[in-house]
Amino acid sequence: MIIENPEIGLETKKNKLRRMIVHRTYSLTYKVENENIRIVSFFDGRKRPKD
Repeated sequence: MIIENPEIGLETKKNKLRRMIVHRTYSLTYKVENENIRIVSFFDGRKRPKD
């Protein structure tokens, strides 16, 4: 889905990152660089990170 439409995720305020909900509580943060897509994080929203 991201390959076909790299701007589908909502743009964040930091470093031109994009974020989207993948499935219920999972979110994916990524960055589009030229013709590449770099996954920055994959987060399970049910868990609380320590920092």
